[in-house]
Amino acid sequence: NYEANMFFLLTFLTVFSTNVKADTSNMTKINIEMYKTNRHWKTPPTVLVCNSSNFSKENINMALKEWAKKGHLVKKIEYENSDNKCTFPGKKGYIQIIGQGKHLNTYDHYAITSHRVRHYKNGKEEIIFTNIETAKDTYNRYSTTLHEFGHAFGYYHNHIQGDVMNRK
Repeated sequence: NYEANMFFLLTFLTVFSTNVKADTSNMTKINIEMYKTNRHWKTPPTVLVCNSSNFSKENINMALKEWAKKGHLVKKIEYENSDNKCTFPGKKGYIQIIGQGKHLNTYDHYAITSHRVRHYKNGKEEIIFTNIETAKDTYNRYSTTLHEFGHAFGYYHNHIQGDVMNRK
């Protein structure tokens, strides 16, 4: 039973970021076989690209192809329109890519990723929704797009040299 397996239901925001001062342009290797995450989507999420997003469509598509090679699939990619609006804090089952908002300090970061998760007694966490908040100067930063999708799929920073999830 879904409810019986839950130790407690806690919804909160976890924030990840990419440091502005870091040169991540060569960090495009995804070495997930070297690190694990206890965060997972119950079903593949839908990516909703908000009108305010600062990631290019090309970088979004390339990053999702790379993560798909590692088994992280998305249901589909949608673009905000009058029938499908971006909402705050987010929509269940969605990775929303939004523009710069109140959570992003552009002095320190190119982007931040926040989650709402459900915690289980066994230590697993189900990702309910994710927001990727993007700075204005991230349009052509493929490595930032790739890195933030890593957070959206549940991965934390690591210390593996050259890895996309290395924060340096």
